[in-house]
Amino acid sequence: MIVMTEDVNAKIVSFSQLVNFGPSNLKTLQARDVRVGSNDLDKLMWALIKLFYNTTELTEKNIDESTLKIYYYNETSSEWQLESNQGINTDADYVWVNSTHLSLFGIFGNEPSPPPTS
Repeated sequence: MIVMTEDVNAKIVSFSQLVNFGPSNLKTLQARDVRVGSNDLDKLMWALIKLFYNTTELTEKNIDESTLKIYYYNETSSEWQLESNQGINTDADYVWVNSTHLSLFGIFGNEPSPPPTS
């Protein structure tokens, strides 16, 4: 879901093939490529992007929900970079980012910590 300051035509594409492609030491939950047409690019001041997930995905991929973060793929440096203005809504099962750019965004997280031994 995208909320923008003006009406623009946005396109979101899922990238399921990025299972082993992400920041080091993090597990990939999902990735979405978010783009607008060239006629609408100058209208973008910021976008609220919500990326939804489900708990089955977390369980299947062994990812701790509380560690989910959104990164964007920097095509210039060929590296994933952490988005600075973001959060997670665990009640509604989505992560969100306020971004001034559109890109390939990925949700990544860590494996759950092992239970303490007694």
